[in-house]
Amino acid sequence: MKVQKKSESYLPPQNCIDVSTCHLADGVTLWVNDNLRLKAESEFLIRLRVEQGRSFEIRSAKIDGKSMNMGYIPLFFSQINNDTYITQGIVGACDTDDMVWQVVIDYSIDDVIKQVSLTLPMI
Repeated sequence: MKVQKKSESYLPPQNCIDVSTCHLADGVTLWVNDNLRLKAESEFLIRLRVEQGRSFEIRSAKIDGKSMNMGYIPLFFSQINNDTYITQGIVGACDTDDMVWQVVIDYSIDDVIKQVSLTLPMI
């Protein structure tokens, strides 16, 4: 994956707390493309940023079904600078219109194990 470090697309939305494509908690921001509705079987970027100066490790990351069990899709983040990580995601198509997918990341920050999740905004 070719990544340009200075692109503003790697910055989280300014009002992350209330944006459906972004989640901010405990010094970790997780987001997908701002104002984007994701489409099944199409790749999209998932980004994660940590407050600078904090000890951080991703323990596991996946996309799984929130509304029904569809298995899970493992995610493998690449660190692009001191505080930002990126990966590509994709979800499968489902016969029902009410399928809801989520990104789930287990991580440790300052030696405390935590979890962050983000419901994916699908078309």
